[in-house]
This record gives sequence, C-alpha cells and structure tokens, in this order.
Amino acid sequence: MSTVDNYIATLLPEEQIELKRIQRIVLRVVPSAEQGLGYGMPAYLYRSKPVFSCLVNRKFISIYPFSGKVIDKLRDRLSEFELTTGSIHFSLKNTLCEDLVEELLLARMMEIDEKLR
Repeated sequence: MSTVDNYIATLLPEEQIELKRIQRIVLRVVPSAEQGLGYGMPAYLYRSKPVFSCLVNRKFISIYPFSGKVIDKLRDRLSEFELTTGSIHFSLKNTLCEDLVEELLLARMMEIDEKLR
C-alpha cells in the first residue's frame, strides 16, 4: 500500500467510502498521480508536486489543493463550504460533487504546469 492508501485504511468505514470516492476522481483526472506527502500530509502528487490531499478531522473532512489561488479561483462554487486560506471543509452529509473536485484538480494541475515552464 502507498501513503494515501495507508491513511484511508485507518479511517472509519463511512469515511473510507468518501475518501475512496475522491481517490477515484483524482486517479481519473490525474492518471499519472503518485502517492506521497505534501506538507507532511498524505497527498497525491502531479509532476512530483502535491496536487491534492484529503484528511478527516473530528468535525469535518478537509481538502487541500495546496494553493490559495485555486480556492480563490473557485470561491463562488465553494460558497456552501467553510474555507480557509488553504483548505475546504465539508461533511459526509454535504460532500463536494465530482465536478467540483475535478475543477479543483484541473486548476491545481494548470498552476503546477505554469510554474514548471
């Protein structure tokens, strides 16, 4: 197993289902994604840069796109979720739709591509 898979295995069954759903989206949008660490968190990597992480906390689940600019770019679409500078918080009752996860990933990948040019 890899970093993200190891983390998911530690979660409650309902949390595992949600993070595996997100994992399927990540791997569809970023087929070359590798598992590793980003800022010490289990993360998916694109071109060796952290592109996406999803962690379960006591009160919510957090998505980290590793970019405040990505969150700002999609702020209007994220209005029903609690936001910080670098994370998006949601619950198992109010999850991020597939299209929104995809948009976050594509925006972050574009940002990484631009920085590596």
